[in-house]
Amino acid sequence: VLDPENNPHLIMDRLRRFSLIGNSADNLRVIPGSVPGDDGMVETALNLNDKTGLGRLGDLLKEHRPNIIVFDTVRSHFPGLKENDAAEWTKYNVLTQKLCRMGLCVVWLHHSNKPGPDGYSTEAGSSHALTNISTQIFVKPVYREEAQAKRKHAIWNEDDRFTVWSR
Repeated sequence: VLDPENNPHLIMDRLRRFSLIGNSADNLRVIPGSVPGDDGMVETALNLNDKTGLGRLGDLLKEHRPNIIVFDTVRSHFPGLKENDAAEWTKYNVLTQKLCRMGLCVVWLHHSNKPGPDGYSTEAGSSHALTNISTQIFVKPVYREEAQAKRKHAIWNEDDRFTVWSR
């Protein structure tokens, strides 16, 4: 999990709460945006717009040999991305293809646009972002109170239009 926006403890806590790591916590590697070093904090965030960031990504892949790689978020790893410009998504698409050809399951987190009057959202930016995507999932929070769910453009857990899984 490459997440320069959140700290590793928050990421691990979220994954545990979502029960996504089960008993495999030993296999989970979280790379935050910075880590403590001898002379203060050391920047670890990857800028995938440049060769240095891509080289560091290659080193991480060799070191950890993951099956799955999660980038949180597209904007964090491609700083300055002009999302509505199709050509801006080329580096992202090329990198996604290369990682998939290496046998990796690639997960990119990308925020959606604000919901429309019908409560549904679309992906933010150009549709060129979807060129190499095999599955797209929209995630929304679920609330017990209908009014709160409506206010937050979320899902009410009693709404028959949605299936809500819980433990």
